[in-house]
Amino acid sequence: MFKLTPVCFRDMEAEQPKVLSAVEDRMDELGAGIAQSRRTVALIKSAAVAERERVSRLFAEAAAVLQEFQTEVLGFIDEGEAAMLGRSQGDLRRQEEQRSRLSRARHNLSQVPEADSVSFLQVSATPRARQAPKLGGGGGAAFGAVPASWRSCLLPGGAAAARLDLKGICLAQELLALRLALEEGCGPGPGPPRELSFTKSSQAVRAVQAVLAAACSSQWEQLRGLGGDEDGLQKPGTEDAESQDPDSTNNLESEAPRDYFLKFAYIVDLDSDTADKFLQLFGTKGVKRVLCPINYPESPTRFTHCEQVLGEGALDRGTYYWEVEIIEGWVSVGVMAEDFSPQEPYDRGRLGRNAYSCCLQWNGRSFSVWFHGQEAPLPHPFSPTVGVCLEYADRALAFYAVRDGKMSLLRRLRASRARRSGTPASPVDPFQSRLDSHFAGLFTRRLKPAFFLESVDAHLQIGPLKKSCISVLKRR
Repeated sequence: MFKLTPVCFRDMEAEQPKVLSAVEDRMDELGAGIAQSRRTVALIKSAAVAERERVSRLFAEAAAVLQEFQTEVLGFIDEGEAAMLGRSQGDLRRQEEQRSRLSRARHNLSQVPEADSVSFLQVSATPRARQAPKLGGGGGAAFGAVPASWRSCLLPGGAAAARLDLKGICLAQELLALRLALEEGCGPGPGPPRELSFTKSSQAVRAVQAVLAAACSSQWEQLRGLGGDEDGLQKPGTEDAESQDPDSTNNLESEAPRDYFLKFAYIVDLDSDTADKFLQLFGTKGVKRVLCPINYPESPTRFTHCEQVLGEGALDRGTYYWEVEIIEGWVSVGVMAEDFSPQEPYDRGRLGRNAYSCCLQWNGRSFSVWFHGQEAPLPHPFSPTVGVCLEYADRALAFYAVRDGKMSLLRRLRASRARRSGTPASPVDPFQSRLDSHFAGLFTRRLKPAFFLESVDAHLQIGPLKKSCISVLKRR
């Protein structure tokens, strides 16, 4: 049976304050983590609601466009049908009327009586007789002049000038009427049209359907992350919508209280599996460049050509803030895409020298910002404490000089909105032009805090945000 001796009891009494202090610190850490997690949950929910509303609106607009196109195509078919039916039905009526006239003329011709005996009518050669119908009309029909044998019967003069054969008159008149009716429909009737123009409507709709299906499939693959883009560029036509995040720092003055940013505090822990062999870590908060390589275990995420290290955890939504203390040497701080290869060569692998990363650099004399191999010098003096604020909603990355609880903006990186005229917002600024064309694509990826120690004496420390963050959360 275990017995407590006075010595053990005194040791336990002495240990009790330490344990209670450790428990209190851990509870404070958990409190800060819980507050940050709650904020992340609320942000995810609000972002999902806003995105659903935008998607529903866009689908309604797309459906309205398709409905309008359907109405136009169906109207085109109706108009084409009406026009062609009008012509075809007119031709049909004319042919039916002509056939009816031919049928009547043929019937009338068959009704001319056959004479059992030939009778003659004596007619004097008077002007009345000369007014007999002038068959053949105007010198002859299209079938030729009236035959001479008929004219000898009908017209005065000649050997039979005084006689008219009644049967011959009736026969000639009906036969002439039949020939005239036949002449009206000379030639074949109009045939069917070679092509019905409105039948091409289905081809147009099928083309729209194919384009729409291909676009939906392509965008769905990109949405699921299956589509590839070597430089991580934003796709043409991607909408850069106004930020819906009420906590955006876009409208802050150049100087703002530090407490405002601490509510976005993100506790950065350095990932030893990414550290280059010439970087020595001090716990998870400090790192220094050394001359002798360190025998780290093999890791596929370890940098091999650049003295760099990443923070643990990847960021993909919301607003995050952390601080870095520059102790000595040339140091770069920023963000890097999680999927960037750590085996890239030195020229392309360094922080800010590619489309997958961006940073603020202190080169021993001045600050500058780097992105995609482009540098923009900054006029601000040295500040040992630098604040980094990553804003996914605004697709922005801001760097601040931190002094005495105040934040002085060094540079806020963000793609400019295109002007309505289509001209770039900063045509003479190559760095901003590079941001305009590539920077938004960086936020389509999961990002990690990144650190590059360029000089052999470089040394930095992750800022002690924990206590400051807890105090701010308690005041809230």
